Amino acid sequence: MEKKVYKRISDEDKVKALKRHLLEKVPVSSVCDELGIAPSLFYTWQHRLFESAASAFMRSGKSAKEAPEKRRIDVLEERLRVREEALAELAELMIDHGIGVTPHQTYEIKRLDSDYFSDD
Repeated sequence: MEKKVYKRISDEDKVKALKRHLLEKVPVSSVCDELGIAPSLFYTWQHRLFESAASAFMRSGKSAKEAPEKRRIDVLEERLRVREEALAELAELMIDHGIGVTPHQTYEIKRLDSDYFSDD
């Protein structure tokens, strides 16, 4: 029983084969005969190409799913920042005007009478 020898086809050659079929309209059977591959393998390459095609149009290498999630995270983080600023301002106003607060501790500050050490 002879062991079948498989030919390793480079990624560049796979792309060339797909281009020949898709752009030059060369039949799949002809492309497969030239490469010595089964049509099912060719269609597997084509499927992979189209599955990953969206990433070619993404900016800075992000996948199609990451871009909308990133925008949503940015929007939510901005909303959270605005709310935190509003709460901080509200808390400061409540303390300044004594609304919704109770004194916890009171400090008494004393100063020295300026005439205490005079010789009069």
